Amino acid sequence: MQLTPELEAELRLALDTYWNSYLEGDIETWASYLANEYHNIGTTEEEVWQSKQEIVDYTRSVIQQLQGGAQVRNKTFQFYPIDPYIMVHELGDMYLLHDGDWVFYSRIRMTSLMEKRKEGWKILH
Repeated sequence: MQLTPELEAELRLALDTYWNSYLEGDIETWASYLANEYHNIGTTEEEVWQSKQEIVDYTRSVIQQLQGGAQVRNKTFQFYPIDPYIMVHELGDMYLLHDGDWVFYSRIRMTSLMEKRKEGWKILH
């Protein structure tokens, strides 16, 4: 897959929508980007999901802890085509809402394996 400025802009828009909907607690929009065969192994023991339904169920149970209280700012993107997929690293600054003020928490990296389908970009991992 040939990376073009247009393709990179399309991927950025998809990922911005994906993460913003997650951080706002809009689970329906967020989950619409997940492939049905989604799998993920995260950082902690709790972050192992074998399907879209598993991560959606987990997210519903914890989203109130984060909803409206986190932002990712100053994002940069790195794109790695692995035909027919694209792996994207997003690097940014995580801010958390604390006592009415946005406070820098940490630099973060988010990695997604994406595939273009007829219904749009889907995240596989």
